[in-house]
Amino acid sequence: MHFVRPLPFAALLVASGLTGCQNDNNFRSSPIAPIAVIHPIQSGPASDLYIFEVDGRESYDPNFVDPNGSGIYEYEWTIESTPAGAVASIDGWGVADFVTTMAGNYGIGLRVRDINDFVWSERTVRTLHAFPVTGLAATLTWNTDVNDLDLHLIQETEGGGLFDEEFDCHFQNLRPDWPPEDSLDGDPSLNHDELDGHGPETIELPVPTVGDQYRVLIHHFSDDVIVADSDAVVRIFENGQELGQYERNMLANQVWDVGIFDWTGASGSFQITDTLSEY
Repeated sequence: MHFVRPLPFAALLVASGLTGCQNDNNFRSSPIAPIAVIHPIQSGPASDLYIFEVDGRESYDPNFVDPNGSGIYEYEWTIESTPAGAVASIDGWGVADFVTTMAGNYGIGLRVRDINDFVWSERTVRTLHAFPVTGLAATLTWNTDVNDLDLHLIQETEGGGLFDEEFDCHFQNLRPDWPPEDSLDGDPSLNHDELDGHGPETIELPVPTVGDQYRVLIHHFSDDVIVADSDAVVRIFENGQELGQYERNMLANQVWDVGIFDWTGASGSFQITDTLSEY
């Protein structure tokens, strides 16, 4: 499944060199492929019909010399993988709409073609996660492709803390067994641990325990090699409805305490904390 839209004929004449070429030497001798870039994909709830917007406009041709353009004239979006039985579609140009009716992981692919050399890029693939519309969820994305940021959900009522072996849901504890024991009720899950940039990472808790509190933390992990800062974005959902989107610039080894869920029954509330500390 893919969507390709060619340029008008006049634009193809420009690209072919019949009316001039932005990079004549590369076109005639050794073409260099463009780079397909998918802007960080936002995970979200899957309802009867949910549309996710995916953005490839940051794709570019390294040889394009016009500062006002990217050098890209063709986008090809594909759905690389879906959950079993899922029905999904993708349609668009630089920005495309991805539509699905089923929760789960989807691989979204993009390759682009440049205007100088008519060369296709390698295909870039990112994961989109559509999650159920019950309970609470938090998603994390960030704007750098070299840093590792991690999403944590803490069982506050049970006295959990960062990297707690039992009461912190994170990359080393993907599906902890929280009270009530031996029941899926009350248990969270980390959907995906993204190690080298952008995300998304998503933690879901479909059946929170009434009266319990859950804290959302972001840790800017560092191995003392990668020290660049990152802009982190966290989105908070309750029963499939987005409660808010929060942003922070983070340095290596910082912990962002985003806020705390208070689950009061069939729904709950989210109280913003928005503080930074070191770890």
